[in-house]
Amino acid sequence: MYFRKEYYTVYLIVALLILTSVLYLVFQYSITSDIVITALWGLLLVVLITAGNKIISNFLNRKLPWNKYLSVRFFTQLISVLIYSLLCFNISYYIFKLMFTNDPPSPDQVAMVNIYGSLIVLPIFSIYYVIHFINEWKKIQIKSEKLEKESVKTQLENLKNHLDPHFLFNNLNILSSLIDIDRESSKKYLTKFAEVYRFMLQTKTSELITLQQELEFIDAYFQLIATRFQDALYLKKDISREKLNLQIPPLTIQLLIENAIKHNSFSKSDPLIIEILETDTHNLKIRNNLKRHIMPVTTTGSGLKNIQYRYKYFTDRQVKILDTGKYFEVIIPLIEIEEV
Repeated sequence: MYFRKEYYTVYLIVALLILTSVLYLVFQYSITSDIVITALWGLLLVVLITAGNKIISNFLNRKLPWNKYLSVRFFTQLISVLIYSLLCFNISYYIFKLMFTNDPPSPDQVAMVNIYGSLIVLPIFSIYYVIHFINEWKKIQIKSEKLEKESVKTQLENLKNHLDPHFLFNNLNILSSLIDIDRESSKKYLTKFAEVYRFMLQTKTSELITLQQELEFIDAYFQLIATRFQDALYLKKDISREKLNLQIPPLTIQLLIENAIKHNSFSKSDPLIIEILETDTHNLKIRNNLKRHIMPVTTTGSGLKNIQYRYKYFTDRQVKILDTGKYFEVIIPLIEIEEV
């Protein structure tokens, strides 16, 4: 079995002292009682098997560490300990037989020693290593999940760092085009842009915000983009108050609105309608009617991947993307604080 390093040497010394003392008493007083001899043999086996198991474990820790060779290590160690233990049974029994009876063990006695030895050692060490196997497997799983979580967190940070430059670049382009067309509209646009960007800076370090905060931002953001698209773009919301305290990653809905505008062609006579709808207690649907460009827009799909990666960090529930031919829909989970 396994022992803490600081106790192992003490344990071995004490066991050897007890064994030496018993041997001394046996030979000093010529004790030949079967009970005493059997107890002495049992004590010797405990010392030998424990020490041997420690040596085998240390050797396999170097050659077949649990975290790399879990299944192979389990069977290798179990078989090695069983073989070693049976050798201890046979050799010690042979020595004791000669010491106390002067007769070597018969084939039947050797067979019985191996049968009883297997019946004693195999169940004990099987149970022990199964427990050890499960514990090591759990450790590997926890470590794997932790590494995956850290990887996703790193990706999340990288994605968040790309949100601001992307948003800034798009809106400066819009502002630039408005200046040449309508100075008054460009001033209003700049004022709205400053309000929206201020909100983005305030939530930059937040991993989650309430749905209410996101929708307040969306109202300001939609007023900003309506300056450019006017009556060609509409936003509809149908969300109950009970959902407003649930949480989502910031700028999730903004990315979906931006995605809808990028991939659709629309006008005042054939507007783009974006809807934010509740589906059930734990999900929100953002959909738009499809008005695809005649020439498809080249895209990497980074906006939707961004959302999926961000959600992966906070919950196991999936972001669902549906194209019905009439509508493009994205269903996003609403997160309760306990899930974070």
